[in-house]
Amino acid sequence: MKSSIKSVPSVFLALLLTLSMLAGLGNPVNADTNEPSRVINIVYDDSTSMYNTDGIEVDTWCQAKYAMEVFVSMMSEKDTINIYYMSDYYQTKATPKARITLRGKDGVASNVSKIHNAKTKARGTPFDSVKKAYKDLTGAKADKKWLVVLTDGNFDSPITKGEVMPKSDVDAFFAAKSDDINVCFLGIGAKASVINEVQSKKIFSYQAVTNNDVLRNLTSISSRIFERNKLDVDTSNGTISFDVSMQELIVFAHGGNVNINGIKSSDGKMIQSSDAPVTVSYSECDAEGRNNKPTTDLVGKIATFKTDFAAGSYTVSVSGAATLEVYYKPILDLTVSLVDSNGNPVNVSEKIKSGDYKLVINLKDPITNTTVNSSSKLLGNVDLSARVTNNDVTNNQIYKDGDTVHLDEGTVQLDASARYLDYNYLNSNNSFSIVRDKAISFDVVENPTYKVISEGFESNDYVIVHAKVDGREFTAEEWEKLNTPNVQIDKNANLLGSVGSLGEPVIEKTDEIGTFKIRPDFSGEKPSSGTYQNTDFTISCSQEFGDETWSGSEKKTFSITDTRPWWERNWGLFIRLIILAIILFILAGYLPCFKRYLPKALKSRPYVKSSATKPGKKPIALSGETKKNFMSTIVPYVPQTGTIRYVPRGYSAPLLNVRAAGQNQMLVTNWKQFCGKKEYKFEGQTLSKDRKEPLYISGSEIIESRLKGVKLTCILNQT
Repeated sequence: MKSSIKSVPSVFLALLLTLSMLAGLGNPVNADTNEPSRVINIVYDDSTSMYNTDGIEVDTWCQAKYAMEVFVSMMSEKDTINIYYMSDYYQTKATPKARITLRGKDGVASNVSKIHNAKTKARGTPFDSVKKAYKDLTGAKADKKWLVVLTDGNFDSPITKGEVMPKSDVDAFFAAKSDDINVCFLGIGAKASVINEVQSKKIFSYQAVTNNDVLRNLTSISSRIFERNKLDVDTSNGTISFDVSMQELIVFAHGGNVNINGIKSSDGKMIQSSDAPVTVSYSECDAEGRNNKPTTDLVGKIATFKTDFAAGSYTVSVSGAATLEVYYKPILDLTVSLVDSNGNPVNVSEKIKSGDYKLVINLKDPITNTTVNSSSKLLGNVDLSARVTNNDVTNNQIYKDGDTVHLDEGTVQLDASARYLDYNYLNSNNSFSIVRDKAISFDVVENPTYKVISEGFESNDYVIVHAKVDGREFTAEEWEKLNTPNVQIDKNANLLGSVGSLGEPVIEKTDEIGTFKIRPDFSGEKPSSGTYQNTDFTISCSQEFGDETWSGSEKKTFSITDTRPWWERNWGLFIRLIILAIILFILAGYLPCFKRYLPKALKSRPYVKSSATKPGKKPIALSGETKKNFMSTIVPYVPQTGTIRYVPRGYSAPLLNVRAAGQNQMLVTNWKQFCGKKEYKFEGQTLSKDRKEPLYISGSEIIESRLKGVKLTCILNQT
């Protein structure tokens, strides 16, 4: 393949070639309908200047006819192209029909032949040709209508022969057009007239002076009319790549000996075109009385590939091509979904609950079933939007992806659309139902006062409650299906149990629609002790009705008066008070003010220092032992007792039997064992033999013992 592109010698060829390359390729994809039909009326300037400019023969006519052949070779089945030759309207009052009518369903060979064999008289540029093309277009039936005017000069006045039609008259004509007709006007050359562009009225005007101008402007024109887009091609090796899957690729290769072999995928598989490539070529001079020579290198081939191309890289296999262009049509699906407040997707094909939902609009790749990146440059500016019709009322708001929409009970139609590459679109129409959970209310109609007597309630009257759903009465069918609600009393908590105990209330569903009977009941056969009083109760229900949940919960009150004697109502209180008093009495027995505890400073293994009374022995640090009597500890009010061993094991000495005396004091209950014993000292003092007073020691007492020639000093609060 040649890496450079051979230049085309004519501005007009560039004009029609670019325009024709995009004809009939970009039918919008609609999720609900087939491709739209088009009627395109082209007013073709076949004036003398196409064959002779300033006395010099030119071959613009040949280039134009070649481009026209390329144009018709790519028509879709629903496309109709009517070509109006300006020379047919020159200096005549007649308004003939279009010279050539082409229908996509007639096939490429037939349509190309009609262009190839057409002849012309090569006259002026009468505006009547434009008027006739427009009039015919107003009566056409098609989804899209286009009036395309291609001219290299000014129009001949339809009123004054030999004069140029004023530009203001031309502008006024197009400004008065019907809203369903689109206009594209291209003035070719520096001297060509152009019209006023009014995009809001779908009037588009372009002027092309140079070849580059023509190519740039016609890219915009062709995209606008035919909704087609071109892929970037590496002309050195024919490589193309796309990150969006395609449903159709059209290859146009221009060159004297061009051939299109197919498209090769990355795995080496060669994909053939859907039909044999179509050849388009130059024709002999078509003007009467002229002998202009054609441009014989105007030869090209067009191949259409209608198959699924997954996103990736491919190679276009061609030979003998001077230029190579590839046009594409993405394959996309439009999906719409709702997400609830918890972020969970909702299936819109099923009934859903009324409320607020986030709208999610996505483009999907039907080949891979994955979400398409809407920022792909192959999709241009993507606009995802939706309109919502709820109960036949259309919301004026245009919703975008991620917006929150509120849906009420009833029918919903969600019409989503995706526009991409400026002129391509998808529609998705979803209809579904919205259900709303309904609220059940309970109103007390009759509320008697219940008098408590020794045997129970004085009467068995009922509280009459009337229920409604969403503020309306139940139907007979709904009432029959409704379950009996749950009724639960609110327990009256009281530490002393002075409130009478009620059991679960009794509830009955009556034959009268919406009416329940409720009355309180005792937890036992007869009233308990305690005073019965007004008691709240809650009546509630929750039940599925189809796809809806009907529920309600309300708090009501039983009016209760306890008429029993005071002693009958409170005998249980006395028992509870006695039990409480016993508990409190026992607990009080552990308080320091009622129970004496051994000093906290007293260590469980008090320090004992051993020092020899005879020379040659070194002092040794040892320990004694304190034991607290378990029973004296756990019995309330009883002073805590224990024993203290103030010498280390291995030394024989009487234990100290102690009893808590309060204020960090202990009574040594066996103090008499130490009277008259000089080997024992308490705080440095021995007990005389005739001592009469009991011995009290502190938790930090120092006790000395002299045993076996060793002085033992015990400090009770040290370890």
